[in-house]
Amino acid sequence: MKKIFILFFFIQNIQAQGDLFTLEDSYNGAQSVQSDPLQNLYFLYPNKLVRYSQDENRKDSFEYGNFGNLHFLDTRFPHKKLLFFKNSNRFVIINNRMGIISNTRLDALGIYQAEWVQYAADGLIWCYDSGNKTLMKINENNEVKYKNTNISKAFPNQFNPSQFIDFKKYLCLVDYNYGILILDHFGNLKSLKEIKLLKNTYNINNQLVILKEDGLFIVNIDTMTLEKMDIINQINFEKKSDLIEWNQKLYFFSNNIFEELISPK
Repeated sequence: MKKIFILFFFIQNIQAQGDLFTLEDSYNGAQSVQSDPLQNLYFLYPNKLVRYSQDENRKDSFEYGNFGNLHFLDTRFPHKKLLFFKNSNRFVIINNRMGIISNTRLDALGIYQAEWVQYAADGLIWCYDSGNKTLMKINENNEVKYKNTNISKAFPNQFNPSQFIDFKKYLCLVDYNYGILILDHFGNLKSLKEIKLLKNTYNINNQLVILKEDGLFIVNIDTMTLEKMDIINQINFEKKSDLIEWNQKLYFFSNNIFEELISPK
């Protein structure tokens, strides 16, 4: 069975356009890539987000330069994509036509050092303030539905999460200098895994995949065991490489190199 990977980096501006183009045209100069459940691809440039529609061979774009640098793009819900701008402490939600639905300044919610903002599995929005170690869940009207000011009690000493993944059953918090922490949705500690030389983490079809110095690994969250992915290709994985699932395959892109990774049949 073939598995394909793409590694990218980040995107640029946001304007609604409808230009015909090919997939090969899209990744030249892109910094990052993501996919969504509708099999659209999103290419990130310094000030622009470009969506590639496979069915129509069309692209639409959204210019976001006025909001600052895009820290995280959440495409879990394609009709209400979430863009988190860490430096300006805000998040923006855009619709399927790449138009703005809402623009939220997190200061107004009492969050002054947002480390990450992204969707929960139930459609609400997780916000984590690294300054006061507070985890919140809000709705699209910015109403607080859950707040935990004691979340750091579940952290081991020196654990400082910089990435967060909602796996429906569990919350996965990542500290690249320490490892992975698994909590339930009430903030209770489920398990902890120290992982040395951790470079990146990915959510592939609701499964945790990690990148280490010695390769890609699938993490069994229930047992916290690692299974190395067997790949035939000799690929130079980098720390900021993107790994996505698209059309039931995995893809890789880095430094304008677009390559299929293949595992043994």
